[in-house]
Amino acid sequence: MRLRALSAKAIVILSILSFGGMMGFAMAQTAPEAHADKKTGGETISVRAADHGAFTRIVLDGFEKGNVPDVTVRENPEKPGGEIVVVLGSSVPVNLSAAPQNVARVTGIETRVEGEKDVSVLIHAPGHERFRHFRAGNRILVDIYGPDSAVGASAQKPPDSRKPEPEKESKPIKPASVPPPAATPTMPAIAVQSVKKEKLVRPIERHVVALTSTEIAGMAAFVRSGVLWIVFDRTNLPVNGRIDGPQKDMFPPLERLDFDGGTAFRTTLPGPANVYSEGGGLVWRVVLTPGARQTHPVMPRRLAPEKNAQTPPPTGLVWPTHRAERVVDLHDPGVGDKLKVVTVDRAPESSGPARSYVDFNLLRSAAGFVFAPKVDDLSVRVTSEGVEVSRPSGLALETEEDKRQRAEKKSEKHDAPDASQEDGAAPDERKVYNFPEWTMGGDKAMENNRRIMMIGIGTRDEAGQASDLLTLARMYVANGWGPEALGFLRIVLQSTPELETNPSFLALRGAARTLAGEYELAVKDLADPALDSDPDVPLWRSVVWAGLEDWRQAAQTHPKNATSTLVGYPSALRDILAPVLAEIALRDGKPDDAAALLALLGADGEPLRPEQDAAQSYLRGEILRQKGETEKATEIFKTLANGQNDLFRVKAGLAFVNLALETEKIKPSEAIDRLEGMRYGWRGDELEMLVNARLGKAYLANGQYAKGLSVLKDAAALWPDSPLSADIRTDMALAFEDAFMTDRLEKMSPLDAITLYDAFQDLTPEGPAGDDLIRRLAESLVKADLLGRAAALIQNLIDHRLSGPDAAQAAVRLGAIYLLDGRPENALSAIQKASTLRESIVDPTLRTRIDRDLVLLRARALSQMDKPEQALALLGDMPPGPEVNRLRVDIAWGSENWDEAAEALADILLDSGVSSQGTIEPEQARLIINRAVALALADNRLALANMRDMYGKAMEKTDQAKLFDVITRARKAAVLADRQTLMGVVSEVDLFRSFLDSLKNGALEMEKTPEKQVGGGGL
Repeated sequence: MRLRALSAKAIVILSILSFGGMMGFAMAQTAPEAHADKKTGGETISVRAADHGAFTRIVLDGFEKGNVPDVTVRENPEKPGGEIVVVLGSSVPVNLSAAPQNVARVTGIETRVEGEKDVSVLIHAPGHERFRHFRAGNRILVDIYGPDSAVGASAQKPPDSRKPEPEKESKPIKPASVPPPAATPTMPAIAVQSVKKEKLVRPIERHVVALTSTEIAGMAAFVRSGVLWIVFDRTNLPVNGRIDGPQKDMFPPLERLDFDGGTAFRTTLPGPANVYSEGGGLVWRVVLTPGARQTHPVMPRRLAPEKNAQTPPPTGLVWPTHRAERVVDLHDPGVGDKLKVVTVDRAPESSGPARSYVDFNLLRSAAGFVFAPKVDDLSVRVTSEGVEVSRPSGLALETEEDKRQRAEKKSEKHDAPDASQEDGAAPDERKVYNFPEWTMGGDKAMENNRRIMMIGIGTRDEAGQASDLLTLARMYVANGWGPEALGFLRIVLQSTPELETNPSFLALRGAARTLAGEYELAVKDLADPALDSDPDVPLWRSVVWAGLEDWRQAAQTHPKNATSTLVGYPSALRDILAPVLAEIALRDGKPDDAAALLALLGADGEPLRPEQDAAQSYLRGEILRQKGETEKATEIFKTLANGQNDLFRVKAGLAFVNLALETEKIKPSEAIDRLEGMRYGWRGDELEMLVNARLGKAYLANGQYAKGLSVLKDAAALWPDSPLSADIRTDMALAFEDAFMTDRLEKMSPLDAITLYDAFQDLTPEGPAGDDLIRRLAESLVKADLLGRAAALIQNLIDHRLSGPDAAQAAVRLGAIYLLDGRPENALSAIQKASTLRESIVDPTLRTRIDRDLVLLRARALSQMDKPEQALALLGDMPPGPEVNRLRVDIAWGSENWDEAAEALADILLDSGVSSQGTIEPEQARLIINRAVALALADNRLALANMRDMYGKAMEKTDQAKLFDVITRARKAAVLADRQTLMGVVSEVDLFRSFLDSLKNGALEMEKTPEKQVGGGGL
């Protein structure tokens, strides 16, 4: 029988009776309409904020308990991506005195009154990527994700994972009972259940998957495990498909699968959707919508015996239809089983909702019929009657034993006395969970219970169907099977959407979502104010916050009576929840509370499963570590690290390495070997990130910066929205700065240093610290004569980081480096930049010095560009001096202006104080040789003879004596040989290089300007 909407009377009966005798609780709740109309009274709403690594949380606090409005939180359509609007909908005063200052992602908050009384809070969050909102107690929380805003980024340093500051929010637990975060131990998270964690998803908007073919084929369409399947009954069918809709880029491309007997397309849905089909023949359309449509699925009936049959046929079912085409066998790689898919020639012929039978499951379909066999001999065929399903021995629809057990169970349900009514005791109207009763015999009886109820559900009316499905959902929750319970609850809501406002239903679904790992959805269900008085709900809220890895919030909501509450839970739930609650206690620095919770594992005498035993041992090791019993803790971790359980082998191995490093029992190099061995031992969650983070830090401690930063970068990318990812990026920035701002830079080769910088330059700190880092690296490159790389760094400093006198001096130095690197055009650009920047220099001495250096550099650049006349003209206007004379020599020498060169060299000799009678220094001897060469090439024999007479005796005592004799002798026969000698000397002269080297190496002394101290070296 198809599930249909319940009547109003049935809804009332179901909401009162279907949750384990909760009549008093249901009647005591305020109707949703009353909540919507009730005003917030005279309270004043305060606004505050705190950064949580990957997101910034805005808290609206001060609502009257139990009267938090159902607010609307949306993007401001006038400022998409820039402003979030929280519509309170009542004239309640809002106090912004505690509004956030200097937090990331938020630049300001203001209020606005719309109409006569509606109050809105406007959150300015430029550039945010997404946001979420939910209620928690008497507060409304808005979490904003995305990059830091300009204000937040400049006003705050990255958070230090070693010393996090306490979150400034209201705390259900007294602050004195929570140790400072710095003392909170860091441990890998323990999942509630080994179910993949899903992000919050919203129903997708209307989209259409259009498929066209040039050949007619039958089709079936269905969704399984979040994957949309579209199956055709023709092999190698010439069919094309496309997805149209406002969010089509969110869908993965349609994947085509050709298999024996058919062709299939599949894609993963980015969110929940209702699926319908349209068309047929050559054109098919699969429609995905957020809203439900009315459908008319084909309902089954028993096979009728043929006329004149001698014996009755085996029991079977038939779905009467004339649209069925073919049966194809399809392998589902995601689930790992084989399906029997019956295609149809026209939409929307389908089986509708999913059903479960003893021998097979019927999947929910939008077109066609999809069967998942549980037995090997299941027969599915298309007949003149429709789609026929049978077995040679007959389908097991309901045996006599099934009927007897169902009758007995029904009798027990009606006749058994209510334990809560014994001795005249009144029922506990506050509790919404009655797990001991909901278990219905535990794990061993679950399948039989499910089979009996599903067989009988077809004979029930609408209200009875919904009630039985809710009973099954409660049974699965009480036995720890969250995803299965959610499946039944979704079916219930399809026929009875009114239940979604029922507090008991929300509590049940919240528990199921918690067990299934859907924490972001669970927190909304469990935040309903009507559940605040229930003694069990805080425990589940605490587990949800742990699942969201908000351990501070988990500790704040962690109930003091957690242990006593868990005592009354079935063992299946205790074994799931106790480790999580114990971890919350340990992260809160309460090892005794954690020990009490762990004692509940296996308390019923049943042996623990291997994974439960491993979890218990691991947490006991952490308890010992927190109590200072490191030797015992080390032994436990070491044993688990060599165990068979993959998860706790990696967790314990990581804990062992952390403890061994902390107690200095192993060196970073040994830690690297251990961590590399477990690096790929566990994948896909925060534990993988923790292992990689520790490995990266071990590499850094071992001096392997490039490897360490690379591993840390990979770790942060595994889960970019996690607060741990933000901590890792902070550690990377600190390590990067340490590599370049300490003596470690001197221990690295310049090539390794620039390679490290190029790979991770995004970690360069802002402001003066980053400027100093680049300066130090440039110094290292200059000393190694890697002038091109050094010039690129200094150019970036000038263009993007420095200003004023610092930038001017850096530009002077850049010009010198370009000249030494043989790039005069680039040097002229740097000189021009320095000329512009010199206007910011107030100190007259420094300004004069830079002006003089710029003329010298410009003249050298012009000479390298074969413009010696312009270069010498620039120098002609300058006061004489050693650098001017040396540059005159180089320019004249390069242009073979020997007379000018000889004259300039005479000035240099005069400046050097060389004496014809005293001792001549090696540098002075080289100057004398250079002038002699210039005079010889200028054919100034008279001046050359005078030099021979003046310096001949003194030069005989130097190692240049023979060369001086050859150049200055007057014999005509040796003119050709002398010419060759002279030209050999010419190629070796570069007197101005020493001045450029002084600028390149930072030898130019800097003085204080009135504004600030000028950095040494001019960078």
